[in-house]
Order: sequence, then structure tokens, then C-alpha cells
Amino acid sequence: MRDPLTLELLVQGMMCQKNCGSTVENALRSVDGVASAVVSFADRKATVTLQHAGSGPTLDDLVDVVECVGFDASVYDAAKAAAVKLQAQKDKQLQAEMEDVALDVPDAAGHPRAVFHVEGMSCAACVKAIEDHLSKTAGVLYCRVGLISQKAEVSFDRDLMEDGERVIQTLIQDAGYNATFSHVVEPGDADSLELQFAVTGMSSAACVDRIESAVGDLPGVTKVLVDLLTNKAHVHLKQLSTTGPRDVLECITSLGYAADVAVKTTDQNALSKSEVEKWRRLLTTAMIFALPAMLIHMVLMYIPAVEMVLMTPVFNAVSIKMLLLFVLATPVQFGVGWRFYVAAWKGLQHGVMGMDFLVVSGTTMSYTYSFVSLIGSTLSEHYHGRHFFESSTMLLTFVTLGKYMESIAKGKTADALSELASLQPKMALLISEGKRDREIPIELVQRGDLLRILPGANIPTDGVVKLGSSSIDESMLTGESMPVAKKEGDYVFGSTTNQQGGLVIESSCMGGESSALSQICALIEDAQLHKAPIQAYADWLASIFAPHRPGNDLYVAILFAISVVVIACPCALGLATPTAVMVGCGIGAKQGVLIKGGRAQETARYIDTIVFDKTGTLTVGRPSVRDVVVADRKYTPRELLYYSASLECVSEHVLGKAIVVTATEHEKLELHDPSDVHVVCGRGIEGTVAASAVTSRDTPVNVLVGSSEYCEEKGIKINDKMRAHMHELELEGKTVVVVCVAKKLVGLIALADAPRPEAAAVVKHLKSMGLDVWLITGDNLRTASAIARQMGINHVKAVALPGEKASQIKALQSQVNPITLKPRVVCMVGDGINDAPALAQSDVGMAIGAGTQIAKAEADMVLVKSALTDVVVALDLARVVFSRIKLNFFFSIVYNLFGLPLAAGVFLPLIHRMIPPACAGFAMAFSSVSVVISSLLLRTYRAPVVGARERKKVHFHDDAKVIELRSMVRQKLGLSHKTYEPVANSDKVSFVSVSIDVGLSRDGFTHSLLSTSSLQWYE
Repeated sequence: MRDPLTLELLVQGMMCQKNCGSTVENALRSVDGVASAVVSFADRKATVTLQHAGSGPTLDDLVDVVECVGFDASVYDAAKAAAVKLQAQKDKQLQAEMEDVALDVPDAAGHPRAVFHVEGMSCAACVKAIEDHLSKTAGVLYCRVGLISQKAEVSFDRDLMEDGERVIQTLIQDAGYNATFSHVVEPGDADSLELQFAVTGMSSAACVDRIESAVGDLPGVTKVLVDLLTNKAHVHLKQLSTTGPRDVLECITSLGYAADVAVKTTDQNALSKSEVEKWRRLLTTAMIFALPAMLIHMVLMYIPAVEMVLMTPVFNAVSIKMLLLFVLATPVQFGVGWRFYVAAWKGLQHGVMGMDFLVVSGTTMSYTYSFVSLIGSTLSEHYHGRHFFESSTMLLTFVTLGKYMESIAKGKTADALSELASLQPKMALLISEGKRDREIPIELVQRGDLLRILPGANIPTDGVVKLGSSSIDESMLTGESMPVAKKEGDYVFGSTTNQQGGLVIESSCMGGESSALSQICALIEDAQLHKAPIQAYADWLASIFAPHRPGNDLYVAILFAISVVVIACPCALGLATPTAVMVGCGIGAKQGVLIKGGRAQETARYIDTIVFDKTGTLTVGRPSVRDVVVADRKYTPRELLYYSASLECVSEHVLGKAIVVTATEHEKLELHDPSDVHVVCGRGIEGTVAASAVTSRDTPVNVLVGSSEYCEEKGIKINDKMRAHMHELELEGKTVVVVCVAKKLVGLIALADAPRPEAAAVVKHLKSMGLDVWLITGDNLRTASAIARQMGINHVKAVALPGEKASQIKALQSQVNPITLKPRVVCMVGDGINDAPALAQSDVGMAIGAGTQIAKAEADMVLVKSALTDVVVALDLARVVFSRIKLNFFFSIVYNLFGLPLAAGVFLPLIHRMIPPACAGFAMAFSSVSVVISSLLLRTYRAPVVGARERKKVHFHDDAKVIELRSMVRQKLGLSHKTYEPVANSDKVSFVSVSIDVGLSRDGFTHSLLSTSSLQWYE
């Protein structure tokens, strides 16, 4: 057997991979002598492998086959291949550069990334303290710390930090915070999936080596790490590996060890609950002592008899009141306050004076002054020093109360993520080899498993329907309220709900780890670590409120100093941005918009130019029938469709398939197989079609569908009027085919890639928002201009390769907006595949589509529902979130601007009142809680309505006129076989609409195609 020969073709005219690419692939594979065929829409390339070299089809044969299905093909020469490869390298380089800029971590590629859970952070100063401390350490390449997520992500150089995970954990703890190691992502792990197993029965290093060796030999396993101390096995599998968790378990158990999948808990939720519980315990302890202290100071001292008892000396000048308050204040100061002391001391070791230092400074001054007064009263009965033990007690209590309320509120900002994660089913119904069903944990599901989905059950993981049909409620993923019909071959998403029908699906994920839901959760969680640029300003602003020297020790000055120090805590400023960003990301997820961090949200606020791709973005990405033009009064549009679709039902041509879809799915026509079919590749098709209920003929007739040139070769004349129609349709970017019956021209069918129904309304809405709208596409200028005219887009760039799209985006960014007089801020909306360079180059990239493409999307935002209206939602939400951040800043800054002078006694000569330290503590706590509540109010966000229909009112007051109009429309469109009920209360009819897919009729011989074959009457 001789070696196979590979041939390459350049294929032009494809609009997508799913339909066009598959059509070309199927056509090439059907040729005798072809072993395989692979078509790349992105490269416009078809690679064909022949079964035997020197025999089988030639290049010309393959070119003819491609042209037969409606595309242009030519030999893919070396020069063109080199040009494409060079362009791809440039695109990849540009994409990598843009990713590095977005992450601001240019030196982190190829190095491990460790993730830690951090406890004890309370404000932006804490975040900055950790980041500054880690950044100064040799070997740390970059670090990101999330206040809301309580996570730290650190990339380090393994050569400089051999045990980097332990060293970094120690560094975070040295900075005064509890750090727990979560996991490390090694270079190359991005293309693999990590599974964790709990293994029991190991006794020595030999057991570890035995397990690592056996599991490492399984196909698809890239790395195995077994920890004898924790009894955990970490197994890394290739994303598309056929090996799964059950295979690994069987391998381990066959060695004589007990093993099970280690269920991953939601760390953020657990930490949030732990944080709330910790502050609850501290608050309870503080209240036990603070309430009696408040009772003594604020109530009992105003009862004369009780006051006399409390002021009774115990020893020298020490009264019962002083002694009681000392006993009550000490446990609070050094018990409840110990957490603040430790954190403040560790912060001072690294030159950081944050919120903990401010609280400790204020309470220690209060307690120390009072304790000195107590000592003086003990030494002399004539000493009459002042004390305020109750101030430090109540101050710490109010601060603890504020932290408790803040921990609850911050926990609620992650509710959207928690709700999404909780939707993951825990069990799956596996169809085993014996055709028997058995229930298994979701963690044991493997790629390729057949799973049974019962009516009403949640789908456990992403997969493809292999048997059955049903409707799926995907509202949890897309926000759409209407169920989506699914049949064999359709893709379903995990955690969505099956409706009435039973299904059998083939799993495409392992344990749900790489499902759409898990990737959405990962994106939202990762977004918490990406700060908005405005957060840097907040961090700086918060740092200037931390004092560098304590106040003096005079009594009144101390009270003022305590109040100033406490009220200066910058917690509210630190929470202003991350809470709003987190809530905004959660709202976006519920609306079907995945936002990758605060940078994308803030930048989207300033967008003034938006660029759309055409195919698959503004259009549906596949050709469809747009016009049916009848040239002979004897025929109706439906009759024309019947003849052409019946003939094309045996064709593989993409345009023929589109005609068949329109006839069968939209017009519900019953087609008949043609006979005596003759196909001329790239020209047309001819055959005999039987009569039908919709035809005026009772006998089979010869039908020809093809180009005008092909018809003329067959001796069929095309009159000037029809040629004018053809020219007009072609100017609109449509492809026109001629339909002939019995050797006579009977009409034209125009096809085009249909615009999305909502596209024009979205463009109009974006313009009303003040945005400049552009269309940049790889399609030809005529088609691009036609789509732009329909959409109302004035700026068009056609015939643009992926690299040229990125260059055009860059050129727009270099221009100055004539209104703002600043460089343009550009948003690119594309399908995330061949638009990747442009998405990376743009200031904000939006990818249409979700599912398995989410993790690889180059965009800053992903529109899960693939609805263009979500572009408006994303931009509007970004503006709303940014406005809320500014409102939070206003609350925080006004609080400090007014609170600090008031606490310092500036208004004392006017109002003769001062702020007690306890009240300052309450005000400080309330400011933080108010900012968090302000961010939580974003949950009331309502998405803007795009494309609300405007109905022109045409009044009819006569039943006869209404019926006459209805009959005229019905007859004109060839719908005489339909029956319609009379319109009740016709005097109330204000608008009559015909559901027309393509526009208005041209003349008495021309009809537009009904998409639903129905009249709509609006009252």
C-alpha cells in the first residue's frame, strides 16, 4: 500500500464553520478515493487526504465538487499558505501582547501560580499591605489580592523560590493575616483538568510511588502527585482525555487501597461563613461586658441612690464604679481586641498602619489613660483623675458590630455565584454496558458516558442528545423564560432542567468540572481578583487617612484624638469599588453577560465607538430565503417554493438547503422527491417534480433552478423587468437564483445571510447612547454595504482578514473623538473565533456565544445568550455600576470630610458638643455597612428595553373595509386556501400587520415571502 497524498484547497465564500465548513467537508468526504477531509473556516482552507497516491480524484475534481455545493475553490499554493501562516503568527503575537497588558503581568508566563485563601482583611489598606509585602520579595513575579473573595493569587519563579507555596504562605502570615494554601497552577496546566482523590491505606513512600506509577501510566494522565500526609492524590488529565475519574479510582483500588473522589467545597462560601461566625463570637463576647458597662455609665449613674453606691470609695480614691468598669473593660480590651493588636503589630513590622492600627490606637489611648487614673486613685485618696473605661469598651463593641454586619453584607455580594454553583446536580443516572441504569455521584461522570435524563430532572453535565427529544429550561444559564426544543444531535448544558420528554445524552465533560456552568462560576470568581483601575485611586485615598503619630495625652485632646483616629478608618473607601464590581458581575451573569473583572466594567463606561463583525454577529451566519419574486400570474410564492425546494431536496448545495428549510420549516410544505435529476456543478439543477396540493398543475413537470446564464443556455429567456429585479436584489447583497417551470421563467428566489431580528434595533439604541457604530467584516463590500444599510450603520470596512481587523481597531483607537477630544475607546463585538485578534486589540471585547468556548474566549465580556440586545445590557450595566461606585465614593469621602473635623472639635465652639469615641466607632462601622448596602442595591437593576415596536395607527370603522382589506392581502399573497375568522369589534382595530420576512411587494407580479403565512391583528 502506497503512502496517502494530502491535497490542499483554498475555499472562498464560506460564512461559518458549523454550516458552510461542514457542507464542504461532507461533499469532499463523499468523493471516491478520499480518505479524509478537514475544512478550516478561519483559514479558508480544505485539507484532503487521498486513500492512495497516484490514483483517485484530481485537484480539478475536488475543485468541481466544492463548486457544486456553492463555494469557490482553487489550489492552495505555498505562497498563500506562507502568507496565512505569517498572518496567524502576527495575530497570535498581538493577542498575547494584549493579554499581557490586560493582566499587567508581562513576566509571569511559564511560571507557577499559587492561590491562597486569606482571612483577616478588612479594607483596601489590608490588600495593599499584602501586595506590597509580597511584591518586595525576590522571586515573586506578580500578585493579585481580592478583598471580597478573600483570595490571593501569586505567580513566582520556581528557580528563586523552590518551595514557593510555603514561603508565600509564610509571608502573608507575617503580614498579619491567616493564609491557607488552596492550589497551584503549573505551566501547562491550563490545558488539563485536575482531579483530587482521597486515598486511605498508604503507609510509606513506597505506597506513594506505587500509586503514582500506576496512575501515571493511564492514557491522558499528564501528572500525578500523591501526598502521604494528607492522603490526597492530585491527578492531571488532558481536557479531551477518554480517561476519567472512575478509571483512576479503579486503578487505585486495584492496587489494594481505598479511594474516593475528594468533593470540592465552595471555599469562598465556607470562608464567608467562617468569617461571619468569627465576628459573631467576638461580638457576643464584647456585648456580655459592654452592656453592663453601658448600663452603669448611661442609666444607673442617673439614679441618685444607685449613684451614691457606685461612687462609694473601695480603696483610697478608687470607687465601685471605677473598679466595675475596669473589670468589664479589660476582657474586651485584651480579649476581643487581641485580634486587632496582633494585626496592627504585624502591619507595623512592615510599615503599614491600616484599620487595625487605627482601632488599637484609639482604644489603647482610652484604656491607658483610664488605667493611669485608676493607679493614681489607688495610690492617693486625694487623687481625682478622670477615666473613661466605658469608651474603649463601647468603641471596640461598635467596631466589632460593624465588622460583623460588614462580613454578612460582603458575603451577600457573592450570592449570584453561590446560587449558580448550587444549581449543579449532585447525582447522575449512568447507563452501564448492560443497559441498566445506576446512580453515580456527579464527580464520577466521565467524558463519553451515556446518561439518562428523566422528565423534570436537572441535566447533570454538558453533553449531546443521543436519543429522544424534549424541551429544556435554560433560564438559569441564559435568562430566557421560554424552553428550548432539543432533539438528537443538539447540545445541552449541565444544570438546566429537562421538561416533559426523556433523553439520553453523551457527556462531554468530566464530573462537570469543564461544563458551561463551572466555567461561568470560574470567570465570576476570577473577576473578583481583577481590580478596576479606579480601585487604585481608592487604595491611595484610603492610605492618606492613616495617621503617623498619636495625639497628646491631655484629657480633652485624648477624647478628640480617639474620635479622630477611629472615624478616620478608611474601610468604606476600600469597599466602595470591589463590592460594586462583585455585585455587578453577579447581575451580569444573571442577565446573560459574563464580565471578566473590574477593568472591563470601568472601561465599558467610557466606550464611544463600537465595532461589529458581520457573519454570526449582526447576521445569523447561514443563508436563508429573503425574497420570492413571481414573474407569472399563474403561480403563487408557495407554488414557486414547492417546485424549487422539491428539486433541491436532493442537492448538497448550501443555497438549495436554505430553500428546502424555508419550504418545509417556515411554509410547512410537503415536498416530493424529484426524478431525472441532472446537476451541473456551480450552474444549476434540473429535474421532474410531481404535482402537489399547492400547485396549479395536476401532472409532473420539468423544473430548472440555477443561474441566469444557465437558464439562457437552456433556451429560457429572461425579460428586462426580471433582470432589473435581479440587479436590484444583487445590489442588496443577495444571491439570486432563477426558477423555471416547463421551460418558462416563473420567478426568482433571493437568498442572503439574514440579519438578526434585533440587530437594527440594537444599532439604533447604541446610536441613541451616543456611540459611533462600525461594521468590519471579511465579506465583500457589496454584501457588507447591504447589511450596513439595513442596520443603519454608516461606517463599513470590508474584505478584512483577522489581522486587518485588529489593525483597523488600532487605527480607530489612535483617532480623537471630536466630541470628547480624547482618544477613542473602542469595543469589538465578534464571535470569538476569527475575531480573536480584534477582540484582544480592542479596549473591551465582547464575544457572542458561550458554552464550551467560554474558557478560551479572548473577550472581556461574553454574551451567553448570543443575543445582540445583551450588548446594550452590558454597556448600560457598566455605566450603572460605575455610577454606583462614584456614589459609594461620595458617601465615603463626605463621611471623612465632615466626620474628621467634627471629631477633631472644629465645631465645638459653635455646638458645645463633642463626638464620644463610642459614637465615632458606631459612625465608622455604619459608613462601611452603608457602602456595602449601596452596592447591594444594584440588585434592583432592570435591563433596558431594546427595539420596542412602534405601531402606526390606521383606523377602520367599517367591517366591510376590514374584510375587503383582509381578502385583498390574502389573495395577493396566494393564501386563498387559508381561512381566517372575522375580526370581532372591527371598529377597535387600530393596526393591521402582515408578517413579511423581507419587505414590501414591488409590483402586481412580485410578492414578498410570508415567514409565518398569517395575518396579525392588533387591537
